[in-house]
Amino acid sequence: KISYRRGNVDCLHRIRLASALARRTRIATSFAALLAAMSASRATSATTPDLAAPLPVDATVIRGSLANGVRYWIAPNHASHDAAIWMRIGAGSLHERAGEEGLAHYVEHMAFRGTRHFPHDTVTRRLESLGLTFGTDENASTTLRATTYKLNLPNSSAAALSEAMTVLADFAYRRAATTVDVARERPVIMEEQRAADTLGARVDSEPLGDLVRE
Repeated sequence: KISYRRGNVDCLHRIRLASALARRTRIATSFAALLAAMSASRATSATTPDLAAPLPVDATVIRGSLANGVRYWIAPNHASHDAAIWMRIGAGSLHERAGEEGLAHYVEHMAFRGTRHFPHDTVTRRLESLGLTFGTDENASTTLRATTYKLNLPNSSAAALSEAMTVLADFAYRRAATTVDVARERPVIMEEQRAADTLGARVDSEPLGDLVRE
């Protein structure tokens, strides 16, 4: 009986000792993790970039300005023979006055309706003849502060690039849409408006409108 009791006492002692060692191990592990986190935080703070410093410049991108004030960026594409030409105009829906809501988007659409060199929808047919797909390779978007026209050419031949630049130049300052063209585009605009009038869009527009008005 004495031996049995001593065995129980020894077993209980070993259990308590193991439990105490486990607690110490957990404490030591937690402390080590805390030290590692603090060290990582200090290292991150030490390497935090200067947010006021200019962004790094990609040396492969050619930048410049034309005499008329147009700025251009040219980036090489060594992966394929196609070319993407985007034109960004610094005017968007934020520049609309009271009663002009939606006008910036309408103006964006009208670029594809008629220009000096491509009147009455012929611009789309001409771009499709170059291999572009409307809505995918030839598109545009209007945001608060900008309107961007995008042409993705399947090849970068001199003829294709020249034609694309003519189209974008027409979009910029050689519009020639007629009242008939405007009337034809109205149903397209209205349908886009109906499709975009979702619950999420309404919820998002409320605080955005308040911020813009402020």
